Amino acid sequence: MLLSDNEKVRAAAAVSIQSLWRGYHARQNHPDVLRVRHEMRVKRSEDYIQDLRQKLHRYIYSYVGRGSLSYVSKNVIYINYIALCLWYCA
Repeated sequence: MLLSDNEKVRAAAAVSIQSLWRGYHARQNHPDVLRVRHEMRVKRSEDYIQDLRQKLHRYIYSYVGRGSLSYVSKNVIYINYIALCLWYCA
């Protein structure tokens, strides 16, 4: 059976639509996929928090160590740093 060019395009489009639907449906409803997506989201959040923690740590030692901030600013930065560390470790 020979297909015309129009029928070939329609068949290819149908296959694409079906594969997109199957992928979407699996990502939204399959428990293993949902678990992996959640783990990826948690890992990405943890990495972001770790990056912020390192940047804050560098900031504290670069500015506070040189004495270029006021006493109040140093305490505010230090309290926020401790809060971030406690939240991250919890």
